[in-house]
Amino acid sequence: MRPATLLLGAALIALPVIAYATAPSSAPTSRNSAPALRPTAVPAPAAALARAFAEACDWTELALPTGYARPDVHAAGGHGVYAGVAWDLDMGRNEALLWQGGVARPLGDDTDVHDVNANGAVVGRGSGNTPVRYTAGYWEELPRPAGATGVATDINDAGDVFGALDHGRLIRWPAARPGTYELVASPFPGNHIPIDLAEDGTLLTRAVMSGGTAPAWLRAADGTWTLLQRAEGTHEIMPAAVAGDRVVGSDRGETALEWDRSGTITQAVTGFVPVDANAAGQVLGRLDPSSRPAVYRDGKLEAVLPTTFNGRRVDPRALDDDGTVLGTADGGDDDPDRAVVGSC
Repeated sequence: MRPATLLLGAALIALPVIAYATAPSSAPTSRNSAPALRPTAVPAPAAALARAFAEACDWTELALPTGYARPDVHAAGGHGVYAGVAWDLDMGRNEALLWQGGVARPLGDDTDVHDVNANGAVVGRGSGNTPVRYTAGYWEELPRPAGATGVATDINDAGDVFGALDHGRLIRWPAARPGTYELVASPFPGNHIPIDLAEDGTLLTRAVMSGGTAPAWLRAADGTWTLLQRAEGTHEIMPAAVAGDRVVGSDRGETALEWDRSGTITQAVTGFVPVDANAAGQVLGRLDPSSRPAVYRDGKLEAVLPTTFNGRRVDPRALDDDGTVLGTADGGDDDPDRAVVGSC
């Protein structure tokens, strides 16, 4: 059976939210132009983050196939489809793992799993440091320039794949053109990190430059690039996810930021560090400074989960479309990890 999902809305607590009504710092840009960074001030929050919550939330362990241990869940594809890795006790190595309908299935390869879609297609980095995809029951290396290494980081339900090659070159594999790839040329210099891929094909990426500046960009399916606005006094932002019409991330501190698709900051939520988001408007992250996994929507807490599972600290990893929270409980050197789902 599917893991129990979060029962939302029973006890909502407002977070200090700063709404923005400013104009976009930059209009959508062409492939070859880059607007200047124009920061927008983030006012100080009026009140401290509300910490109390009516807690009936807990973690439940995900089942493993016989002969596997130390799981690490990495991604949610929607409809109870999850992907990660687990240690194969016979082979003595990590292998890719797929959960569907509450049943875990090993995929027979030591791929470093990065993402999964609702159809159970998995992408990641293969043992040869190559971008790979699992679909229709087998693994395949994705096409790329001769001699290039890299990783496939994201896949959407349409089957589009996003990733990066060595030296920070962005690459996408369009589902509409099987067997082909597109090198994605950014209008901004520096090494680029793929962050997320939206269902409409929009790419979310971050550029790392000398001097500590790290702008983030959206690249629409038509090739238009949009710079994400940053807050005054910050040289870099940490985008986390693009879902629906929103982008979520942080100021590399304890303030969660949300942008619309024009790149404009729409709100800031203090005391929260985001990890993932879904199209329903929910944002998964950690409360600061307690580091408790939590979910908010529209500036209100909907769930706060325990920091630990059976004494193991839980690292929240992904948020499914139905609100299910996925995490890995770190057992340390002497105790195996556990893959867990959160429910309330």
